[in-house]
Amino acid sequence: MSVMAAPPAAPQSGNLEITVIDRANVPLEGVTVTFWVGRVLLGTVVTGTHGASIVLPNSITEIEAVAKYGDTEERKRILTKDDFSHAFVFERQTHFAFAAPVAKCPNGDTGQPCVDCVVAGKSIRICA
Repeated sequence: MSVMAAPPAAPQSGNLEITVIDRANVPLEGVTVTFWVGRVLLGTVVTGTHGASIVLPNSITEIEAVAKYGDTEERKRILTKDDFSHAFVFERQTHFAFAAPVAKCPNGDTGQPCVDCVVAGKSIRICA
């Protein structure tokens, strides 16, 4: 009697959570977070109180997240699937008007709270 090894598990997608807060650890709304692989835009989120998230296919192992608050403050971070989450911290601007939370694909498709995008043949879920 021979024993066969189990087949390898199917590739899992990676889920990255982005939190955007002020120095008092209070969520900031209205921050624009863009996700990039090289020069390819994966999608954009305007944050609400829950920040942003992106679900990546197994073939994408590293992305750049860029968070912009107001007209002047911007933060960038290279993230991998091993990071799972990241917090961007900004000084709160008291006179800043912002749009409602929304997730947007590069082709213009939008969703609240999430949208499924296809970029370069890869399926990506982005949530606000």
